[in-house]
Amino acid sequence: MDYRKIGLIFGGKSAEHEVSIMSAKSVYKELLNTEFEVIPILINKEGYWIDLETSKKVIEGGIDNSNIIKSKFQTVFASLVNNFPEGIDLIFPLMHGPFGEDGKIQGFFDILDIPYIGAGTAASAVSMDKIYSKNIINKYNLPQTEYITISEKEWAKSGDEQVLEIKRKITEKISYPLFVKPANLGSSIGISRVTSEAEVGLAIDLAFKYDNRILVEAAVEGREIECSLLETDEGCISSKPGEIIPANDFYDYDAKYFSDNTVLMTPADLDSELAEEVRYLAEKTFQLLNCSGLARIDFFLDNENNIFINEINTMPGFTPKSMYARMWESSGIDYSDLLKKLIEIS
Repeated sequence: MDYRKIGLIFGGKSAEHEVSIMSAKSVYKELLNTEFEVIPILINKEGYWIDLETSKKVIEGGIDNSNIIKSKFQTVFASLVNNFPEGIDLIFPLMHGPFGEDGKIQGFFDILDIPYIGAGTAASAVSMDKIYSKNIINKYNLPQTEYITISEKEWAKSGDEQVLEIKRKITEKISYPLFVKPANLGSSIGISRVTSEAEVGLAIDLAFKYDNRILVEAAVEGREIECSLLETDEGCISSKPGEIIPANDFYDYDAKYFSDNTVLMTPADLDSELAEEVRYLAEKTFQLLNCSGLARIDFFLDNENNIFINEINTMPGFTPKSMYARMWESSGIDYSDLLKKLIEIS
């Protein structure tokens, strides 16, 4: 099929709503001068589908604060029925985090029989859930850091003795510093770097504001390495790895999107053998989780050059600062060609 009319969906109910808008603005601007007709489709923070005129104003910068956008419809279903454009050939679901990157919207478009860019329903759900994906990676003995999981029910019902038991469980398996993360979220939202037992409780409480299952994992002192993946007719290919040198203690939300002091190196300064090992592990992870279209996989590299898989992002950011496109550019595929390849392979 010759795809010409592309629905660019952005926003959504996730805490990464603003990041999605930044990504969508960049993609929209790049595709405006191509053979494709791009139809922006905003989903507001309450999950309502917004009309085309307002969606265009947001993506073209005519409305600065998307938080103020409300729907005139009483139900999400009514907003969808009235605002979803007809004749869409292909969907670019450029939403990050829950309700966009976790298989929910992918399943919806599977039912409608409308093709879309990126991983399918099951792969999106498994990859978005850090616990599920880590369990799969662990089953195949790929290198990753030590971790434990805690459910909200387990934590909420804990008395003083149970809290102490959970803290003991953490310190038996993981030494400080460590990270506490929501199982389903990206852009480092809800993540805390914990340096002592006294900080654990607050970090867990913060993570549970975003999910009902959390991950506690060992920190790796060393470097943060990333690798981009792209599906082709011949199979999955990987970019040259890149490196993040964060402005803050770790690559948190502020360091990713607002700090001018974070250094993004593309390509990373790695010897050829180490770079090839990163690329091999990236492609292997992509295949194990049955991903398609695109992904970015993040790694840690310790001071002895041991590589640890951190996580996979099935719809990585497309902002001007985002590493996904930057790594492909350093590998010989510019931003415009990258978008065209994503559309073609879908």
